[in-house]
Amino acid sequence: MNIEKEREVFSNWHESEYGEHVTWWDGVPASHIHNDRWCGWKAAKVQAMPEDYILIPKSPIKEITLWLLCQKDIGDNLSQAEYFYAELVEKFVEAKADAEDN
Repeated sequence: MNIEKEREVFSNWHESEYGEHVTWWDGVPASHIHNDRWCGWKAAKVQAMPEDYILIPKSPIKEITLWLLCQKDIGDNLSQAEYFYAELVEKFVEAKADAEDN
């Protein structure tokens, strides 16, 4: 998620949770209390989502699983296995990007 979208999500959550509007100044909340909450928000997100993982919505799992089951048997061919893996990762990344756009 890009930083602008992340700020928007945080601001909406903060306003619904605390009833306070967040004013941003130079990329950070102007209020030190809001900034503390923003820092906690970012730290929790990093802890919850390691760098080498992606988060996708549940809805494309069935489609991806069906696609996976329909693929040819890759057997012991390493180059085919690597290609297959790359395609699978690409499908998950696309699903994640689609979810972030919505």
